[in-house]
Amino acid sequence: MSNNLSHEDIAKRFIEAKVVDFGAMGKFITELGPVLAVSDSGWHGINLGRFNILACMLPPADVTRLVGNLRTAALTASVLEGAAEASLPK
Repeated sequence: MSNNLSHEDIAKRFIEAKVVDFGAMGKFITELGPVLAVSDSGWHGINLGRFNILACMLPPADVTRLVGNLRTAALTASVLEGAAEASLPK
């Protein structure tokens, strides 16, 4: 195997090898997503993107431990954004 595989080459091989069953992911979201969205706490779902395929089933305490308090992070981001905008010349 070449040492010069690009991300695209690796991703293509990953998909072609059928390592992930996208149909099963869809079925999972279709069956459990609506119930989990309204009646459970925690972080449930599947994140698909160019650089990852990640399935998460984390209770709230683990989410907070891993990424911090998202409500506080959003407030902090708003304050920093306001400060940055206020410092720009008009």
